[in-house]
Amino acid sequence: MTFRPPFLIAFALVAGCSGEDGPCGEEACAPCMASNPFSCSGDTICVADACVPAFGRSYVFTVTTGTLPQVDGTGASWDEGGGLPDVFVTLTVNGAVFTTPVVVDSVTPAWNFATPPVPVPADTALRIAVYDDDEPMDTQAWACSTDPVAIEFLRGGGLGCSGPGSLPGARVNVTVRPE
Repeated sequence: MTFRPPFLIAFALVAGCSGEDGPCGEEACAPCMASNPFSCSGDTICVADACVPAFGRSYVFTVTTGTLPQVDGTGASWDEGGGLPDVFVTLTVNGAVFTTPVVVDSVTPAWNFATPPVPVPADTALRIAVYDDDEPMDTQAWACSTDPVAIEFLRGGGLGCSGPGSLPGARVNVTVRPE
């Protein structure tokens, strides 16, 4: 279970650098291109055409879509009687847990579930866990973690959390944008 390279090429950018003595410190922020968020280096991200510090600011995380196979990791149907999974995701950022609504009987769930702004210091831990909503207990399908969160995730605007080999093609997509 690994994070794939960022899947979002560009994303909506907000806030900016005010130039000298702005959020970049004593000097004016270095220029960058919003259409190429990887034009920044080090621990900076491109915001309003300026490379600004990535950490120490808040971000909105959005769990967008997912893909699951027709059967679970053991080859059995997700639910008793042959049903498809009732999927939800928990996103944990530095211990704060955010949970999507359940999408019933779907192998292609779409949530577009956004968190409120979440502070992201340099040592941020991130965990994405995918579940099948079952009674009496939910079943975790897979999970991905990164500690600390990679600058490429913040700079690129998103990532995919892929399932293990027993769940080929399983994936959940998450975008991120600075506030």
